[in-house]
Amino acid sequence: MADRLLVNYEELGTLATTAETVTQNLRDIRGLPGHDLSHSPKTAHGLLEFESAWDKRRDELADALGAVSQALRVISESFATVDTELTNALEGEG
Repeated sequence: MADRLLVNYEELGTLATTAETVTQNLRDIRGLPGHDLSHSPKTAHGLLEFESAWDKRRDELADALGAVSQALRVISESFATVDTELTNALEGEG
């Protein structure tokens, strides 16, 4: 059995924030502006199909990453709370 458990919960919090930012960026991206494909209906149709499929997949990725970021945030906060409580108890304040 280990004598101690080291968890860098601040780093977990930073990772959660990064995941939240990436999740929001995935949700904010829509379409390819400035592309006029009116001269090529077949290409325009293919691009529309691709964008539609990618939008769906991007939403799925954002949902999954959002769940991961929430879990990381909860884990980070839980360890921070336990660390504070244990420190206070050892110092006779809790």
